[in-house]
Amino acid sequence: MRKQIKMEPMTNTLILANIGNRNIKYLNQGYVNDEIPKLVFFEKTKFLWEHPEELKHVSLCILPAILEEYPKAKLYLFSTLQEPVFNQDTYYEGLIIQKLLQEQYQLLQVESITIKGVRANSEDELIPWYRETIYNLIKIHSQAFYIMYDTGGTPQQKNALKSVVEFYLKRNEKESVGQTQQYKLFQGNDNHQGGTQIEEIQRTASEKLYQLTNIKLLIQHNNYSAAKDLALGLENKPLVWALSYASYRWENMWQEISKHFKFECLSKNIRSNGTCISLIKEGSPGESLPALANKLLPSVLRDCKNLLSKTYNQQASGNLSGAILSFCQFAESYVAGIIETNSVHKVYSNYRAGGVTLIREIENEFSDDYIDQFERPPANISFPVMIFFALRLLEKEQEEWRLINEIKATQSFFNISNHYPQNAKLDTLRNRIAHDGLGVSESDYKKYVDLINEIYKKFIPGSDPFNVINQLIEKLM
Repeated sequence: MRKQIKMEPMTNTLILANIGNRNIKYLNQGYVNDEIPKLVFFEKTKFLWEHPEELKHVSLCILPAILEEYPKAKLYLFSTLQEPVFNQDTYYEGLIIQKLLQEQYQLLQVESITIKGVRANSEDELIPWYRETIYNLIKIHSQAFYIMYDTGGTPQQKNALKSVVEFYLKRNEKESVGQTQQYKLFQGNDNHQGGTQIEEIQRTASEKLYQLTNIKLLIQHNNYSAAKDLALGLENKPLVWALSYASYRWENMWQEISKHFKFECLSKNIRSNGTCISLIKEGSPGESLPALANKLLPSVLRDCKNLLSKTYNQQASGNLSGAILSFCQFAESYVAGIIETNSVHKVYSNYRAGGVTLIREIENEFSDDYIDQFERPPANISFPVMIFFALRLLEKEQEEWRLINEIKATQSFFNISNHYPQNAKLDTLRNRIAHDGLGVSESDYKKYVDLINEIYKKFIPGSDPFNVINQLIEKLM
């Protein structure tokens, strides 16, 4: 039966440590380096536990080095008791170490937890055990800082504990706003002077490559925020920087980009990295100026191209609902941008204030036409109202007019009979996603593929911006 973890007051620092046959020395017994031989380890430690007068001949190794750094920590030791018992099991050693530490470190809380009935050389058995144990510890000590201290145990124990800690906790996230580092990994090494030197454990080359493989998969699906979290701790600041930029851009957070990515605020190694700088140059990578730019403010053109790129990338990855939402955002941005660029109404930069002046002009200048168009004239600004007004700002059959007229044909409000079914118009699909929790079927999406691709090519005649960004990120990897 598994030992229950005690509910005790939370400490700021928790140390997790597997123990092995080298964590204690039994002095003056004729053993090499005073280390109990592996073949009799379980037997001798049982003898020591049952004869406490012998503990005066026992000294601790490796563990004291980390405890000198964190004397007020809570220490959890993981010992083994397999079935059948193995001669190197550390069950009694765990009890001995707990007793000695409690006597030597008055402020230290220590508890030995036994891994019972689990093979110490089987990661398949160890990982479920560690997952349940660490999960329960985190519930008890939810705000603690965790240290995994590699002092002993089998290679499988070390790998299993490390993997579980990294699964549940965040490492090296101090560069993320609002997030804090939750753990560190240390190992105790022989300093060749009879003592122990503490060193932080770095990721191996294969671990880093596996991490990069996951990052690559995430950016292929434009999940830059999660990719950035994985990249933290890889000691690749340009990569973290580029992923941060991409995550802000994916969310159209241009003010955050202007605040965090000014050239003069960048670190020296990023300023000297041409791939990073190319991301924030005027006219971002891969973007060429379309003919439609003449009728739009630069900020509107930037947003429209970004939203169309998002539509294209989500369409390519099979996220049809996301593609529809992004395309609807593009349509609303484009129409509002046409109005703001070609009139006094600031409906793009200040939707509410610009809407008030727009409604007034419609009432004064287009009242009859307005009533005929809508049967019951709206009193407030809306997307159909902006479509109505934008079409009257432009000359019929010019490219911008045709584009807005195509957008108009996709809206159910206008009750236009065409190849877009009334119950599957774009605004209807958007509302089903946003309000009803419904997705977009492939058959409904296919009705808009040609329109989306046609408009995409008009705005992005060159390379897709996020494809180019992904290529630059992969170079940094």
